Amino acid sequence: MSQDMPQPLKQTRLLTTIRSRLVLGCLAMCLLVAAVGAYAVMSITRAGAVVEETYDRPMMAINFARAASLSFSRADAALLRQGVYEGADGADFSEFEERMDDFLSDLEIVEERALTARSREMTHEVRLQAQEWGAAVMASSGEALPERTLQAQADQIVETLDIIVELQANAAYLSRESAVAAVDRSQRLNTAAALAAIAVSILIIALLTRSIVRPLDAASGAANRIADGDFEAEIPAGGQDETGALLRSMSVMQDNIREMMAREKALRTTAQIRLIDALQNAHEAIVLVDADQRIIHANVKVKDFFPDLREENIHGAFYPELFRQDGSPVSVSRDTLFSEEAHAGEMRLPDGRWLRTDRSSTSEGGALITWADISDAKQRESDYLDARDRAEMASRAKTDFMTAMTHELRTPLNAVIGFAGILKGHGAANAEQQKSYATLIHESGMNLLTIIENILEVSGAQESELWPETLPVSELVEEAAALHETQIAAKSIRLSVSGGEGACAHADPNAVKRAVGEIISNAVKFTDEGGAVSAEISALPRGVEIRIRDTGIGMSADKIPMALEPFRQLESGVTRHYEGCGLGLAVANQLIERSGGKLSVESEPGAGTCVTIWLPPAKALNPDAAVA
Repeated sequence: MSQDMPQPLKQTRLLTTIRSRLVLGCLAMCLLVAAVGAYAVMSITRAGAVVEETYDRPMMAINFARAASLSFSRADAALLRQGVYEGADGADFSEFEERMDDFLSDLEIVEERALTARSREMTHEVRLQAQEWGAAVMASSGEALPERTLQAQADQIVETLDIIVELQANAAYLSRESAVAAVDRSQRLNTAAALAAIAVSILIIALLTRSIVRPLDAASGAANRIADGDFEAEIPAGGQDETGALLRSMSVMQDNIREMMAREKALRTTAQIRLIDALQNAHEAIVLVDADQRIIHANVKVKDFFPDLREENIHGAFYPELFRQDGSPVSVSRDTLFSEEAHAGEMRLPDGRWLRTDRSSTSEGGALITWADISDAKQRESDYLDARDRAEMASRAKTDFMTAMTHELRTPLNAVIGFAGILKGHGAANAEQQKSYATLIHESGMNLLTIIENILEVSGAQESELWPETLPVSELVEEAAALHETQIAAKSIRLSVSGGEGACAHADPNAVKRAVGEIISNAVKFTDEGGAVSAEISALPRGVEIRIRDTGIGMSADKIPMALEPFRQLESGVTRHYEGCGLGLAVANQLIERSGGKLSVESEPGAGTCVTIWLPPAKALNPDAAVA
């Protein structure tokens, strides 16, 4: 990517990077230190030159001026010793010349080292005077010199030299003061330069801190806040350097995290809404509790299942204050909720509904409790148990029926076979006995026929079409009773038929006669010898009632439905005291209902039984209508 970057942009980026700023800052500080060092070296060099100019040159000028004065004095003394001033012959001027050479040489140095122009001029003049004076002395060899003139010149030269020394001393003092001032000024400048360098260094450090450290601190603070979960923390914009790139990357990362958190929050909110909708629309009652047993959610089914909680604020309530550990409501006693029919985890509400409760723990230490309405399942279970009981009862009834039917069929068959064998083998002793045997055979056959017809009637295999007609009820009852005269007479039972004069019903006469006969037969069967059986006929606006009462053994109210079922007897097996296959009342009930009437039974153990037959009145039905 950097290879494709334009050159000006690359230069700009290079100048804005942290590395470039650090390099430039260090380079600036190095240049500043080098400049201050160079200035210090230059100041020291200049101070050395000032010292040299101030002390070395003036002192040499003064010293050489004094040396020149001394050399001149020695040259003058040499003249005195040689007697030159007195005009002595053969004077040796070698010492004089030597001293004069030293004097002139010293003056040359003094002139060279003189600090002021006046000193140089006076030195030059003294040298000229001394040369003239020496020339005058050398020219007067062997002659008497004017002592005062030469001596005056010598004194003037010496005096001039003293003046030169004083001038050099004054110039040296002034130079020293100037040098001290220059040193002070250099010291101040060096101090100012050092302070300026320190200030510039501090400024550079401050600029670097502002442009590098402060953004890094801001980035670090923002990163720490983001790490602590504050995804809304403000991130500075930053510049074009690495810190700015880092801050921009952090800003992009923050935006991505915010977007991701927003998506996660939206998904979590959607999931929570879906969960709440699912909980609210669930068929079960659901309660969610936290680790402190506080209810944090309960759907609407909770108050539907437990009406006592409709006025309670369930959310936030303490779970043990409303429900027991097994899920049963505290407001209802356990004896009411838990019966023998309830299995583990099941309870029956006061309104009759059945609930099954379940409890499961959550990962946070709480619990999820549910109650499901199992009323339909319990009803199906009850229906199944009832059906099973009925099936078992039917199985037992079948067994009892087969036992009774075998006995009932065997008895008349034995009579038929026995009497038929007698007639076949030996014949009858007389006609009267033969007639008696034939009568018994006929009655036994009729009993078999009746049993077979009853079986066919209750099984529906022979449902003949009924033709209702207007019939005199009283006469029909008497005819049905007459069919059982032999049975009645054998047990000395009193039979009476009363009421119903002129009462007519609209029904099939054969079906009614047969039904009444079955009821009278049952009454006689279950009534002890010497008892009574009565038939009372009543003509009512709504129809005709026939009440057949007996003084027999009777039965309890819970046995009456069993007595109306086919093939059922209240006694069975080896405990039976009465013959029959248990079809009498069942056949009578079926015939009466097919005739458009109703049959009901009232009984009490030891007090007898009353069977009531209701038949529709003759005027209520169309005489030509057939009842199937």
